[in-house]
This record gives sequence, structure tokens and C-alpha cells, in this order.
Amino acid sequence: PSSTLCQPRPLRHSLTHMPARPRKPKGLWSALALCCLDLAALVGAADVDTHSPASSEAVVTSERIGTLRRWLVGQGARISESIRVVYSEARGAELVAQQDIAAGEELLFIPASALISPAAASAASPLARDVAALWQAESGSQHSSLHAAAGQKFWSGQLDEMRQMASQAQVVLAAFLADHWRRGAASSYAPWLEVVPKDYPSCPTLWTKDQLRCLAATEEFDVVVDKQTRWLEEYQTLLHFVPGLRDISYADLARARVAVESRTHGVVFGEPP
Repeated sequence: PSSTLCQPRPLRHSLTHMPARPRKPKGLWSALALCCLDLAALVGAADVDTHSPASSEAVVTSERIGTLRRWLVGQGARISESIRVVYSEARGAELVAQQDIAAGEELLFIPASALISPAAASAASPLARDVAALWQAESGSQHSSLHAAAGQKFWSGQLDEMRQMASQAQVVLAAFLADHWRRGAASSYAPWLEVVPKDYPSCPTLWTKDQLRCLAATEEFDVVVDKQTRWLEEYQTLLHFVPGLRDISYADLARARVAVESRTHGVVFGEPP
């Protein structure tokens, strides 16, 4: 369950241009998957918009997207020549068609090996693995080894509350992301990490108290403050049970959680109907 103000849009495993008609997916991958970036950035090296001044930031962003494209192709991705990305500072990365697209034509295919599921995240990050283990003990059970190890009723209650309120998949993926952000160029996901934003100025969950004043006397203010409070309590709970997370600040983990929330999608496997 999540009351996020920064919700993503669904993204299918294989993108095709199809006539409008009901779809019957052959199988739904129940775990959430962290896709390699927004759809536009996945498609290819971005062309800098010639109608906008090409700043150093635009050029660097285009180069990073190009590096990501080559990395994805190396992972088995297929990218149609019918589409490309145009980048400008004013509008960001935009997906455009270079030619007519036939019904049923595959535009973008991302293999499962290039998706970061909670299981893959746990395999690639000891921190993510330890966070995932917090959901494996029986919630509320007096026989829980986690509860016995904690030895404190307070932390047992905090752990139960976190497991009820927070999405295991999203917290595990956020721990993975924060861990690999810290590794930088040494991470095997470095080409992707270079294009995942670390700052989200439009997301109120990360706003300071002063910034939140613009929402005063609104219903949204209470929603945001409640979420900030819950996230901070969950961070403290994570630190208690996963000491390795002490090298990751609350601010870094919160940014990772926002990144995950904006890039987390259910994935449909199988050929388009």
C-alpha cells in the first residue's frame, strides 16, 4: 500500500504499436520490477534539439543516454529504428517516430535480465538482501527470530508496522539503488545509474518544512507530513535491524525510494495478443 504523490505510469515488457482492443495478458509477473529508466531514455542516444541552445548539460545527458543504449543492447534489448529520442532542457527526453509504424510492430523489447526485480536486487546487494529478510519472519509471531534478537517490544512493534505499511519490493529496491549509487562507477549498473535522477524537486515527500508551507491548510499537507514521518520511522527501524544501512543517510534512502516509486512497474510476460 502506498499513498505516494509521485506515482508512475505502467510500462509493458515489450512495447508494440497495436490497434485499440482488449488485452488478455498471458502471465503477470507479480513482483515489481525496476525498469532501467523512463521509456524515452531507454530507446537510444538522444539527439540534442537543434531548436534549443545545446548546453553542456544537454550534451552530457545525450552522451549518457547513448551509453545506456549500448549497455541495454549488450543485455539483449531490441530497439526499433522507427523511433528515436530528442532531448532539450526545456522538455527533457521525448520519444518521437522517425517513420510510419505498422500495427503490431515491436518498438522496444527489454529482456528480463535487464530488469531489476526484488530477487535480482537481493542477489546484487547484501544490503537489499538483509532488508528483504525483514519480511520473511512471521509478522507478530512470538517465535520470530527477529523479534527475539531485537529483545525489545518497541522495535518488534516498529518492525510489524513497517511490514504492514511499506511495500517490501519498493524498500528492497530502494536499498539496492542507494547501495549501488554509493558504489558509483564500480557498480555493474553504472550506465543506468548515470541517468537515474537523484534529485526530485517537484516531489513533496522530499520537501523541507519551509517548502511545505506552500501546502499549509490543504489536505495534501497532512498527507505529505504523515508520509515523511512514516518514512523516517521506517528508516530508523531499518537501521536497527540492518546495521549496514548506517552508511546510507536518510536523505539518500528517501531519494532512492522516490526513484523507485517513479520507476516501478508490473510486468506482463508473453507475446502481444
